[in-house]
Amino acid sequence: EHVLRQTGDLPRYDLLDTTGPENDRRYTVGVFAGERLLARGVGSSIKEAGKEAARAALRGEEIEQPNPLTPFPLTREGGTGDEEVE
Repeated sequence: EHVLRQTGDLPRYDLLDTTGPENDRRYTVGVFAGERLLARGVGSSIKEAGKEAARAALRGEEIEQPNPLTPFPLTREGGTGDEEVE
């Protein structure tokens, strides 16, 4: 609700990273307003990581934004980083 009031955009949650062995996964979720990354959260489940991202966004924690002039390729989940997403 806070993001909607402030920006007019509904917040969007995206899975940014998955690390760790299969029995001890750590998920990183980003919360976005439009295309702007507001915050990240990490947890042992995607739901937990999303809640942490929401809390961080409400606390106003700053996220370093990539330089818009620098290419920032996105990769498919589980990718090696060599393939770009269209």
